[in-house]
Amino acid sequence: MTQSSLTTHRPMKLITEAALPIFLISTFFRFHSVSSLVFSVVTSILVVYGIILLIYSILNAPKNSLSTTIVALIILCALINMIFSENKTSLGILQLLGNLGFAWSVLYTKHRLKIYLALFIMLSTFFIYNILNNINPEDVFNVSRNFISVILLISISFYYFSCIKSKVMPNIMVSFAGLILAVWGIGRAGIASSALIFAGTLILVNKRTFIGLTTITLLTIGIVSSQTQIVDKLDIFYTAFERLDRLGTGGHRRYINSEYLTYVSNDNYALVFGAPLNRILSIVEVDGNPHNSYIRLHSLLGIFGMALIFITILLTVFKILGTKNYLLLIIFTASLLRSAFDSTAFYGPLDVIIFYCIFHAIQSKRIILRQTTPERGQLE
Repeated sequence: MTQSSLTTHRPMKLITEAALPIFLISTFFRFHSVSSLVFSVVTSILVVYGIILLIYSILNAPKNSLSTTIVALIILCALINMIFSENKTSLGILQLLGNLGFAWSVLYTKHRLKIYLALFIMLSTFFIYNILNNINPEDVFNVSRNFISVILLISISFYYFSCIKSKVMPNIMVSFAGLILAVWGIGRAGIASSALIFAGTLILVNKRTFIGLTTITLLTIGIVSSQTQIVDKLDIFYTAFERLDRLGTGGHRRYINSEYLTYVSNDNYALVFGAPLNRILSIVEVDGNPHNSYIRLHSLLGIFGMALIFITILLTVFKILGTKNYLLLIIFTASLLRSAFDSTAFYGPLDVIIFYCIFHAIQSKRIILRQTTPERGQLE
């Protein structure tokens, strides 16, 4: 696929340039809406939008494109699993394909840095408003408070994509604000992924600053932790760090992972085509949500689809390291980490980030990021 082929038709150019902002705004309203009808309508619009983008990307892709091969194999695995899996996978597959369309089609469009920065500022302002009004993180969205960090990750990632496209370093305050808001949201995986983005960005921007700030942060945490009266006043932040300390060591997620692995280990059919989620008691108890994107991936695409995605992830990491696009690696790693503790990918909103990183890595060359932000970003 060439940039010119994607921008020949002005209507499609506008549709692709608007894709990521529309995806971010629509995802916010999906999380925030208390109406199941609104949720369903917005989801349906995103699926149709994404599939149109996917079809357009396939039709304009060059021959022997690796991206086309990956998409074709995903579709093949999805069709096979739709036939043989005991899980109802059709709606999930449509959402996954729509997300692939968003991720692939925007590679060759303008990423206007100021737009994505403005969207992040508006999102942060919304959360700050909730903090100032003492609104509990649980009450911000109609879904779990964990999606506070998810929507922040999406917004930050889109901003970082625009920085990569414009060949500039991101403003460190974006990832710092994302970390602070993720801590307020309490979710452990969200704090971990936000901390990874902040620390990784800080290392890229200034290693000395990273070392100094890390030292100050550790000393501050130590002093604050020893002062009970201070901890009491910062109870919600204390709760967040206490929960982070227990990340992956307990809770219902551990039982879900254990029961699912046990089931597929004892059933070869389930191993190949995915275990039926309605037979996993620990998943049934949480309304069918496996709280793990890789379990969802296996149940959706089976062992062959899962192997395909894992091989593609490894290929992407090697490609990113080869091109030294460490900013992309930070976002890719944070998204994969976040997906291990919630059903946020395969299918989920983080699909767009993960597959954007994959498609970008496949077609990218080594880039050098400037320290200053230009008025207008230069396309690669």
